[in-house]
Amino acid sequence: MYDIQMPSLMCNAGMIRSLELISVKFPYGNDDGEVILNCGVLKNLVLINCIISHLYMVTISPPVLENLEFRDEFDGVGYCKVKICTPSLKSVKYIGPMFDDIFVEKLSSLESADLDVYRIRYYAIKKEMYSQRLMNVLTGIYNIRTITLSMSLLKTLTKLPEIMEKLPNLLHNLKCMNLTNQWDDDTCICPVASILERLPHIESLGWERTKTRQFEGDLSKRHDSCICAALEKLPPDQALLWERKKATWLGSTNASEISREALPKQCVFHCLKTFKIRNPRVSDSEIKIMEFLLKRAISLKEIIISSTEEQSRDERMLAGFCEQLSKIPHASSSVLIHLH
Repeated sequence: MYDIQMPSLMCNAGMIRSLELISVKFPYGNDDGEVILNCGVLKNLVLINCIISHLYMVTISPPVLENLEFRDEFDGVGYCKVKICTPSLKSVKYIGPMFDDIFVEKLSSLESADLDVYRIRYYAIKKEMYSQRLMNVLTGIYNIRTITLSMSLLKTLTKLPEIMEKLPNLLHNLKCMNLTNQWDDDTCICPVASILERLPHIESLGWERTKTRQFEGDLSKRHDSCICAALEKLPPDQALLWERKKATWLGSTNASEISREALPKQCVFHCLKTFKIRNPRVSDSEIKIMEFLLKRAISLKEIIISSTEEQSRDERMLAGFCEQLSKIPHASSSVLIHLH
C-alpha cells in the first residue's frame, strides 16, 4: 500500500505553499531518526495515512504554516514521537490513535482544533499515561476559540478527573464546541452536562451525527471515524471484547443503567446562545437530550437544524422534529428554531 517514498529534499522545499501526502512513507531522517518538515513558505499541510513508525521523531515546524491536518487510519504512526512547533498555525485537525508521545508547543495563534483520538488496541493504555498525553495536547492548543470532538473523546475527558479539574484554565477562551458521531443516545447527557459545567463560557454547541456501521455477529454499534474500519476486520468475539474494554473507560453503554444515573439537576448554562444540529435522527434520545439542555440554557437565542442533501428529502421528518422541539419548555423566553 505504501509504495511511495517521500524524497528527503521535500522536507525543506522552499516553494511549496500547499502539500498533501497520502499513503507516503517518510524518509529515514538524520542520524537520530528525526525528520524535520520545515518548508519555508508552506501554509497548508495534509498528512493522510503516512508511515512514520520507522522514525524516532517527526518535527513539524514550517514558520508560516496556517492549517494542519493529520489523519492516521491504520496506525502508521506506531511509537514515533511527534513535535508541532508552528507559531502561525490557525487550524489543526487530528484523527487517529494516540501518539506514544506528542509535544505541542503553546500555539498562541491557534483558533480551532478538531480532535478524534482513539486507541484501537482494546484501550490497553493506562489511564494515567493517556491523561498525560492528552494534557500535552490540550496545553498546546490552550488559546483556541472553537473545538470539535468525537463523542467518545468527550466521554473519555469526563472520565479523567485530573484533566476536568484543569479544563477551565486550559481552554479559557473556548466559545464554540462541536460534537460528532455517537452523540444521540442517553449516555451523552452526563458528559455534555459535565463539560458545560466546566466550560460555562461556551456560547455555541453543535452536534453532527455521522457514520453508522453494521458488524458481523449482529454487533450493531456506531463508532467514531477510524475505529469503524478497524472493527470491521475483527472477528465478532474480539469486537465484543473491545466493547467491554471500552466500557471500562467510558462507563456503561446500557440505556437502562444510564437512565438511573443521577443527572446534575441544578446546573444552569448562562452563556449558551446557539444550538446547531446536523443530521438529526429524530429519536427519543435526541428529544431527551434537547429537553435536558433547553430547560437549563437560560440565554438561548436560536436552534439551527440542518441536514445532508440525502436526508433533506424527508422534509416532513425534520419539520416534525422542529415541532417537537418547540413544545419542550424553554428556560429562555426568546428561542427561534431554524430549518436549513
